[in-house]
Amino acid sequence: MNGITSHLGWLLLGFTFSSAACNALLGDFELEPATEGEPAITDGPTTSTTSAGGQGGASGGNATVAGPGGGDGTGGAAGGPEGGELPCASDCQAGFADCGVCDGVCDTFLLGQDDGNCGECGKTCETGACNAGSCGPVLVADNQLGPVSLASDGTFLYWVNQGSLVDATGSIVKRPIALDGPAQTLIGNQGAPSRLALDRGFLYWTRRNPPSVALMRMGLDGSGILSLSGGTSLVGLALDGEALYWTDQYANKVRRMASPGTQGSSLDFVSSQSGAYGVAVDATHVYWVSQGNRTVMRATKASKIPTMIWTGTTGVDLRSIAVDDKYVYWTTEPDRNASGAPLRGAIMRYHLSSATIEPLGESPAPRDIFVDGERVYWSDSSDFGIFWVHRDENSASQHRIPATGPTLTVTTDATRIYWSTERAIYKMVK
Repeated sequence: MNGITSHLGWLLLGFTFSSAACNALLGDFELEPATEGEPAITDGPTTSTTSAGGQGGASGGNATVAGPGGGDGTGGAAGGPEGGELPCASDCQAGFADCGVCDGVCDTFLLGQDDGNCGECGKTCETGACNAGSCGPVLVADNQLGPVSLASDGTFLYWVNQGSLVDATGSIVKRPIALDGPAQTLIGNQGAPSRLALDRGFLYWTRRNPPSVALMRMGLDGSGILSLSGGTSLVGLALDGEALYWTDQYANKVRRMASPGTQGSSLDFVSSQSGAYGVAVDATHVYWVSQGNRTVMRATKASKIPTMIWTGTTGVDLRSIAVDDKYVYWTTEPDRNASGAPLRGAIMRYHLSSATIEPLGESPAPRDIFVDGERVYWSDSSDFGIFWVHRDENSASQHRIPATGPTLTVTTDATRIYWSTERAIYKMVK
């Protein structure tokens, strides 16, 4: 695939599945036949050329290395000029680095199976294993029913199982990220839960299908379950620490409620937004995509007056949207039933300062998007992979993490990436 880096090294067992079954689970999630499975591997390694240096005269191992301006450093590396640190090697051959105690020698191979220096100095893979300088993915949970939304608090991973769209078989589940405890269902019998978010000790989620359409809240331990608001089909959900924003797709609205939320306190933020779907929020604005007229919209929190950022062409579906301090991002997915639909989908980027719009990445059918301030990640409903690209780059430098099936959603925390397929959830050290 042009402009996409696919990295080899990690092999997981792939599986096949029925698109009809997936339609029953996910409704609007349509799978295309994949031509072949690919090994589940991580992105390529990064060669580090710096590391922490040892101090002159520090005791430690068995080596004694003399350094200019320092003593012999009995039992450890000697100091640099005037007893300071030795300079780390900075011109190492690709795949090597001067890790550990700096001695000016490029003696650490980064592209092997060193669990303490996997791809870069000091990088460990936690419960995964290092292979060819990349951390491998680890299974978090299997036998799930359409995990379409994930959230991490650094200790636990939480997810939504959408279940069937015709029966209340959805659930909210959590598991320790360290995998030192089993998965725990916090609540079941949910009618097609769609989006999950965390805020100040609470879990919030939207339920999209009658007869149990609702915005829900509970504690992180499953206590204090409360229905905050109803609607016709609640889909998107975003929080800013002060308020909750969600979309009601069939009512064509974006709604708002002050957090942590109380029953009967919801208000219409904007109306007449045809098929309002994904929603995102920053300090001053609320952003959303409207599927009915293929537009990306925003409004200031103060004015609540919608303005259009972008409009798509016929044959393009909009689903997910995200924002950081520099850009707004959204997914465009080909509508396979429309004449003239593009062959591939795209990740679009809007510069908040210059108002310029340009493509950032591409894949067959982008589904969900997540940003962490540096990278932009997205799942793909017809590709066995997770994609990412640095927010200031373009598709020529995007990366692909092979998965075991078409991917539903992706999220990250400070050190890990998490993603899901139709039946399973995985994690991987970045």
